Amino acid sequence: MVNLFIPSYWGPLGSTLRLHRKEVHNRQLLWLLSNQCFDKIYVASQGYEAGDYVEDPRIVYIDVPPRNPATARNVLLKQLDAIGGIGIFIDNDLTSLATLDSIINRITTREDWDLLGLTYIGKKKPSEEVPEEVVFKRLSSFATGAFAIKAGLGVRFDEEMHDMEDKDFSFNIMLRHRLRYYQVNNTTAWFYYDEGESTLYRSTAQRSDRYQAALEAIKAKYAVEITELGGGDHLKAIANLNYPKSISFYDHQRNHTQQHQGLQLF
Repeated sequence: MVNLFIPSYWGPLGSTLRLHRKEVHNRQLLWLLSNQCFDKIYVASQGYEAGDYVEDPRIVYIDVPPRNPATARNVLLKQLDAIGGIGIFIDNDLTSLATLDSIINRITTREDWDLLGLTYIGKKKPSEEVPEEVVFKRLSSFATGAFAIKAGLGVRFDEEMHDMEDKDFSFNIMLRHRLRYYQVNNTTAWFYYDEGESTLYRSTAQRSDRYQAALEAIKAKYAVEITELGGGDHLKAIANLNYPKSISFYDHQRNHTQQHQGLQLF
């Protein structure tokens, strides 16, 4: 069983940002509902008004106070643990979506993983074509934009880390819970998004105040000696994990005449 989970906050009431993100999210839901390869969509609705909900039997809304992304994701992780199966978590402002059944066909064919990052992390933008073989590597960084996770693992985001919770989560899943975590390494074609004018949060470079506090908190919390988050010593801190460094996923149901038939939202 595969379900989708979307933490959804659009920004302050009456703002242009809120209208923009609402439009993107509603288009996103329209596309998702055209797929039959998953069961339901669970939306952590933060700060919604009466007319903001889309009525559909496959959408389940869970109202959450608009505090931070970690709070919403934890509510959704708790829901996943209650219903079981696999959860695919995606942000509500994706600007391009690839074929959803291609993701599900692959990740349900093997058991040797706990958590998969579905957005590419790298300096070079790879091909937007979905190759037959998609390679996942064991990386030190975790991207919250789109990921798949199995139910029953008991992991949660640290809600006190505010907009640095993804950095903390990297250590939490690999050092404390010893999860088999991989990040997609050779394609952006599944889920990717343009933060541009839709972003709610500052980039890491713009939040140096939070960054330093998060670095010190993580060093104390996990007893690691690191000088930066996501750097070389970050990787060394988790280098002794005892599972393969990479795994490959094949889509055996793929029609080889079709390439990257996604929906462009813009």
